[in-house]
Amino acid sequence: MQDIATPFYAHRLMSAEWQLVADLMGGTRTMRQAGLRWLPREAAESWSAWRSRLNRTFLFNAFARTVHTLSGLPFSQPLRIDNLHPQLAGLTDNFDGQGTNSACDYRWAEPASG
Repeated sequence: MQDIATPFYAHRLMSAEWQLVADLMGGTRTMRQAGLRWLPREAAESWSAWRSRLNRTFLFNAFARTVHTLSGLPFSQPLRIDNLHPQLAGLTDNFDGQGTNSACDYRWAEPASG
């Protein structure tokens, strides 16, 4: 069994992409601060021309807007639980043994009909 302090291989692979995600979520200012990381200098481009191009560059942040909009969609309708094993049924109302529901808020969950 892997030590809990050691990230899985897939986690380590994905972590390389998190800087781009963080910079995109930060918008134009963050992308400009990243400078050469996301806006490379052209071979014959002077530093002053590159800086001018960097300062003219804007990020239309559809990425952040999409993330914020779509992240709520899974919770837009009541949760349905179909064919739950009887030993797991109690977890829906008391996930941690302290009365916490197993999802963000199961108070709105309805049993699956059917």
